[in-house]
Amino acid sequence: MDYDRHPLQVDALLFQRNSITTSRRRALLQRVKEILDHSGYSYLFYSCNSSSDIKSVCTMLRSRITNMYVQTFCHNLRIDSGKLRFYKTCKTRYTMEKYLELDNFDLRSTITKIRISAHPLEIEKGRYKNLPMCERICKYCMSNKVEDETHFMSSCPFYDHERNELFKEATIFHPNFSTFLDEKKTTLLLTSQNPHITEKVGSFVFHCLGKRSQTQIR
Repeated sequence: MDYDRHPLQVDALLFQRNSITTSRRRALLQRVKEILDHSGYSYLFYSCNSSSDIKSVCTMLRSRITNMYVQTFCHNLRIDSGKLRFYKTCKTRYTMEKYLELDNFDLRSTITKIRISAHPLEIEKGRYKNLPMCERICKYCMSNKVEDETHFMSSCPFYDHERNELFKEATIFHPNFSTFLDEKKTTLLLTSQNPHITEKVGSFVFHCLGKRSQTQIR
């Protein structure tokens, strides 16, 4: 490959420092070409001749790469994956979630753990043990139900006291909240755009996971 044709003027713009070796320069140029090839813009490798061209290409390329990533992201969510089983019910848009704006790290962290199934609930523990889904039963109540995220968030009697406070707050912002199915309640709570609700959800998850870990099970 002829790298001396100043493709995209990359070498002229990026390699002005004497500390950059020829081999490093060639490696970076190769990476630029790979990105352009992957994005469908191979022809641009040799066609830009000015700084204004480069700025235009960078803007276009950034948009293209972002769109490609979002498409891949959405496609992966549709794949039937055990690890994405619950996450894809919460993540329906490629955007920053409101709960990530919480100041308290512990609250942000615990909400994330529930959303991505990085938690100690039986639904996840049983996956590592290769237990059938129906055998991952909650050990903290007598319901004989699978201990998944929905059970933990919306129905397990072990957390009724903490949950009652959370549901009262949720009803203020969603008057029909009590009529929703448990799955919808759980999704609504974990995807809320209301800062007050997200803080309450984080507090609920944090304290309930703590309560769970400190309780001796049968």
